Amino acid sequence: MKTKRTSQSGFSNLWILFGLLILFASIVVALAQRTAGNHKRGVRTTQVAAASADSSQGGDTEGNPSAPTPTATPCASAAPWIEQAPYPIAIWGHAVVSVGGNVYSFGGIVNNTAITNAYKYNPSTNTWLPIAPLPQPRGWFSGTTDGTYIYLLGGVDQTFNTTATLWRYDPVSNTYNTGLPSYTIPTYFHACAYLNGKIYRIAGRAIGTDFHVEVFNIATNTWSMAANYPFANHTLMAVALGNYIYAGGGNASPSNAWRYDPNTDTWSAIADLPAGRSAAASGAYNGRWILAGGDVNFAVSTSTIAWDPATNTWSDLPSMVQARDYLAGAVAGQSFYAVAGSSAPGTGTSDNQQYTETSCGTPTPTPTPTATAILTPSPSPTPTATFTATPTPTAQPTATPSLEDTPTPTPPTPTATPTGTTRPTPTPRLAPTPKPRPTPPPRP
Repeated sequence: MKTKRTSQSGFSNLWILFGLLILFASIVVALAQRTAGNHKRGVRTTQVAAASADSSQGGDTEGNPSAPTPTATPCASAAPWIEQAPYPIAIWGHAVVSVGGNVYSFGGIVNNTAITNAYKYNPSTNTWLPIAPLPQPRGWFSGTTDGTYIYLLGGVDQTFNTTATLWRYDPVSNTYNTGLPSYTIPTYFHACAYLNGKIYRIAGRAIGTDFHVEVFNIATNTWSMAANYPFANHTLMAVALGNYIYAGGGNASPSNAWRYDPNTDTWSAIADLPAGRSAAASGAYNGRWILAGGDVNFAVSTSTIAWDPATNTWSDLPSMVQARDYLAGAVAGQSFYAVAGSSAPGTGTSDNQQYTETSCGTPTPTPTPTATAILTPSPSPTPTATFTATPTPTAQPTATPSLEDTPTPTPPTPTATPTGTTRPTPTPRLAPTPKPRPTPPPRP
């Protein structure tokens, strides 16, 4: 019997040892899975941090540099010159001004004499229509506008007498006012410009070549003298840009250009023209001073150039279709028009050449791609089967503890946290009560 109890005790001890080994293995597996999960979360956190760093540097989540954000660069796409509806007559030495989106042309020289013809060009219909003729014939004169009226200055009459008249044309009533005061020195081949309520007559040809600058104050209806042009000149070009007047080219020192400041009544030099130029069409277009055609290095030309006040530089533009000098220009709508002019000395033309630039505008910046971290939940540890040793009837029963892994998500990264389950309290088994042994009978 003792041997049997000893055998049962040894068997129970083996079961207990086996249960402990299983428990130990379960704990080791659970710890290993938890360590692997932490490692994966660490790798993901590092990848997100790297993606954020790449994003701040303009890269994508793969670490490749992204395309740079486009920067708006001011520009103008220049289309070639094109011929529009021709002027009604072949002419040169006329005056051209634009008001209200229309182009107006007055007088000029035809068959070696000044004329009174005047016309209006409508860009939207591409047509020329006659308007009221000039009060008297005029040629080799100039015109400008205050935005409402057109002012026509000087020039020669039909017998080539030099004049100093100032006429005002009203586009609405189609009438002329000839009662304005004349300026002091009669001229032709002069330049003119309007700025801040005043009209400037600059240099020109008179008995000799003139260098005077006369100013008409529209409000007071009076003329006065301003600072002289730097030298005597004629067939020069002028324009008003911003708060200044610019003039240059001409018969004398044809490559020089100047800026007049009305506030200080002074002239100062700006960048020279790329080549000597005179008798060209002139106008303010897209914030620049544009000169088209004329005599370039003393030859009739198709060359077109523009001066940028922001950089004080000249640049080449597309050339005109036809070479012309003694033409006149004006801006209407989105285009610059160079009207008529001569193709050879004394030979007028009816060209109406249009130049248009299309602004590139300001491109909409494309946002630099930003890496967006996408968190992939860490896989929850696979629950490990818990082996619970079945107690074997012994004198001292022993309970085998068990461990269960319960994943607990912790924002923002899901983390499996093993939680120990309370060990069950074993119910003690009652020791078996030994059966009473029978009393043997007395021996005989």
